[in-house]
Amino acid sequence: MLSRHLIVTLLALVTAIPTAHAQIGAAAGIAEYMNPYFLRRDLKLITEIFELDEGQQAVFEAFYFEYEDSHEQGRNSTTDSFENLQARVKEGMSEEDLLREVFRPFREQADRWHDNRDLLLASLRSVLNGDQLNRWDEMMRSLRLEKELGRCNVLSGESVNLRRVVRTTNIPLSAIAPAEPALLAWELAIDSALLAREQPARKAQQAIMNAMTESDLKDAYDPVIDLLELDGQIRDLQEMHRGLITTAFGTWGSTFEAAALAAAYPQIYARKNAVERIFDAALERIDLDEDTTLRLTELDAEFRTVLAEKRADWREALVTYEQEDKVARAMRSRDRERASAVELNQNPIRMASSEVEYTSRDFAGRLLELIGRTKFSQLPGASRYLPRPNREVTGEDQDTKMNERRKMMERQKNNLKSEPSGKNGKQKGKQR
Repeated sequence: MLSRHLIVTLLALVTAIPTAHAQIGAAAGIAEYMNPYFLRRDLKLITEIFELDEGQQAVFEAFYFEYEDSHEQGRNSTTDSFENLQARVKEGMSEEDLLREVFRPFREQADRWHDNRDLLLASLRSVLNGDQLNRWDEMMRSLRLEKELGRCNVLSGESVNLRRVVRTTNIPLSAIAPAEPALLAWELAIDSALLAREQPARKAQQAIMNAMTESDLKDAYDPVIDLLELDGQIRDLQEMHRGLITTAFGTWGSTFEAAALAAAYPQIYARKNAVERIFDAALERIDLDEDTTLRLTELDAEFRTVLAEKRADWREALVTYEQEDKVARAMRSRDRERASAVELNQNPIRMASSEVEYTSRDFAGRLLELIGRTKFSQLPGASRYLPRPNREVTGEDQDTKMNERRKMMERQKNNLKSEPSGKNGKQKGKQR
């Protein structure tokens, strides 16, 4: 059997070459087909959701191990087809031939993967009693939220499970009850979107596989663009229902919203950045006089407020432009294959994320001016924000290169606002 290392190497080759855009591999699901849809740890999840008794659990586990064996046989068949491929790559195998050879066995494995999953679910249904069968739709909805939602991770904020978010907070049960109708509305809306996505996604995956193995590579990009539209619908539902649930929680709304945003946009909200940690350490110092401590507290409050606004702008840019950006990338790759590549506009997402960094650097400089170089340099992680040795430490003397980059970004923002596509994008974001 082919080693896992070689599989990773082959997949890396596919995603690294220019014409095989990473979006194609992700949309086709070539990585996930190498693992079973249901894992051993899911046995406990299924037992709890469907409330299986010991006898039912024993029978279902027997079905599961048959499912696992069948998947392993398919996986071995897929990896065995790669035994000579690495040598052919070294001999100068063409890019197009490489893609076809890699995707062909994955297309066969994809069919087995879906058939095995459907057969196991049919086997599960066969062991249920009358009361459990009456609740089949309800229990399958819970299972889909646990299994399917996590697979919808193309766009930021798309795959967050808000039920799971609630479980991770310290919100008391008495406060959860009033929000239950809003949570149920989210659950029904997301489940409906997942069901609506299932068949089109399957057809898109098959179209991508067929394009990569039988027709021109350019034909693989259109299904990727179609899938992005479905992903955008799920992400938009997440945005809308998160706000409704936050309102339903009342006084606990801020607790829920903070946890939901951290789960949905971890790159923005999941952890403090370096300058926030520096301010935390500065507030703990006991060697500051009363006036400096007061000014530090005021500066810290201002910093957190401005930083929250910049992070909100970053999230807004993701919601407004991320789908458009990914579509543009896919179209550019597709049109490059068709010798008619289009140019991309400036990326407002990258500009918004940079603003968070620039804002943090600005306040690091103001903290340095307030407490002095000696005390500032003693704070953990602060040394990277010290000016160069040959420059004096003053509030006005900031890094020239940083200021130049910031001015350039402002010019790009103004250019973007003056373009029709940027204006429409912003209006779309405001509507959300």
